[in-house]
Amino acid sequence: MRKKLMRIALSCVLVLSGVAPFIPAQAREEAKIAFQTSRDKGKLDILWGMRIYVMDVDGDNQRDVTAGDFFEVEVIEPFDQCPDWSPDGKNIVFYSSRDGDLEIYVMDADGDNQRQITDNTASDANPAWHPYAQRIAFWSDRDGNKEIYVMGADGNNQTRLTNNPANDSSPSWSPNGKSITFYSKRDGNEEIYVMDADGKNQHRLTNNPAKDRDPDWSPNGKSIAFHSNRDGNEEIYVIDADGKNLRRLTDDLAKDESPAWSPDGESIAFHSKRDGDYEIYVMDADGNKQRRLAAVPGIDKNPAWFDRARYPVAPGGKLPATWGWLKQKNE
Repeated sequence: MRKKLMRIALSCVLVLSGVAPFIPAQAREEAKIAFQTSRDKGKLDILWGMRIYVMDVDGDNQRDVTAGDFFEVEVIEPFDQCPDWSPDGKNIVFYSSRDGDLEIYVMDADGDNQRQITDNTASDANPAWHPYAQRIAFWSDRDGNKEIYVMGADGNNQTRLTNNPANDSSPSWSPNGKSITFYSKRDGNEEIYVMDADGKNQHRLTNNPAKDRDPDWSPNGKSIAFHSNRDGNEEIYVIDADGKNLRRLTDDLAKDESPAWSPDGESIAFHSKRDGDYEIYVMDADGNKQRRLAAVPGIDKNPAWFDRARYPVAPGGKLPATWGWLKQKNE
């Protein structure tokens, strides 16, 4: 009864604030995972290729969303990689080599209306969409080495946040949009760092001789998942957002990499080579119940999760939240 009353109260607060929680009847059926794959490379008149696919969270209904006219042109090693969803699930951002160097693109979630939003002779890659605003973080080596940048979702107002002789890569937003985690080699090896969304207060979270890479912030803001070879091969780890309480979630002789939290914080998707080639797996947030979503010849990597049940609600000028997060906090 207490839980029910608190949910009703939270709903009233949202409505009185002028924001109604968006909870469609078919929410669970609309949960999706985007990923990159090379499974169709044999069909292309190219040396090697990657495309963006989308599937249901149980691995069903896999479909190609970046097949397009550019594949009709002979290009050496074109690829589309590292998809990420817009907050409302209507768009997917990714990077591609289709124009000869690495640039960032945005498309509708069904693959239509693909458009390039960066354009320079350097590499722009690993885009991450802000949790509730029309902003995208990414890395670029346009100034000589990899640095973290942000821009509008239309590619305007590109601004550098980091400025270090070492490489800074793979940004991930905190759920309130106030911070960005990334990995950097500035202290001699790759470690996980956090900074304010404007680039201030950059500080290191991990400190290990091994490589810590590809951080992803949990939906409740309390934890950061990443992969590391600190125990001899690449495994998935989680650490508190303050750098404490490190724990390993996977333990396999093959590589487990690129963790991505589910929007409700209950699961983590990742890619693994444990079955011979890279496939997408999902596990509980504590590392239990690891299962493969699909087994298709080729390379499947870099999953990104979207669930409309966690559609963001953020009144202008106020801190964002999601209905799933509010519900989770009061159970």
